[in-house]
Amino acid sequence: MKTGIYWQDPKYAVGQCGNDPSCVLYLPLHRLDGVSFMSKDAYGHLCTVTGALWTSQGRKFDGLDDRIDIGTGSVPTLNPTNAMTLIVWANPSVLASSVYNNGDHYYQQGFRIYISLNKIKFYIKTVDGSATIESGVIAVNEKYCVIATYDKDGGANNVRMSVNNVEVTPATLTGTIVPFTAYDIGTRLGQSTWDYYTSLIGEALLHSRAFTLLEKQNYYLATKWRYQ
Repeated sequence: MKTGIYWQDPKYAVGQCGNDPSCVLYLPLHRLDGVSFMSKDAYGHLCTVTGALWTSQGRKFDGLDDRIDIGTGSVPTLNPTNAMTLIVWANPSVLASSVYNNGDHYYQQGFRIYISLNKIKFYIKTVDGSATIESGVIAVNEKYCVIATYDKDGGANNVRMSVNNVEVTPATLTGTIVPFTAYDIGTRLGQSTWDYYTSLIGEALLHSRAFTLLEKQNYYLATKWRYQ
């Protein structure tokens, strides 16, 4: 049964995914309330909310125990191997937390966007190794559009991230992405405790291909009006 705010326009069923079949997860959290909901992509992943109160600009996380569980990485559509694009709009009030995560243990699996030492970071692990790239220093209560990509066949500099349409220093990594077993918005399991995000997350997406620089720019320009 559908709960929360569901727009009746048929075009909303794919929303920001458009007609792109690579869009395997679309969570416009500013339009989805209730304690559970289905993702607004073609796959309809069941998402379960702990805390994370709904607001008109997204879900608000308390930094204590709030999270959104999107299920397990054993779902094929949520388990990209050769390429991916990870997108999130966030407005952090604490500059040390996990924003968008898969993998069930500290630095062991998958990929994630997180905040550490006042910087936004993108971590990804493949069968051949791992890479972490980071933004410049960010500020509390500012809105950030983070778009991170990996492309196994992309050659040099194939690990990339932009923050508010500004590219950070890229890295090079080979190999397929290590499979994962959990998928969460707003938390991750650290070395011994859970790491929770504080403040708003407006939307989150996952594509099974790497966006081009132009596509990243277009996404940022098309969505930033919501978070002014």
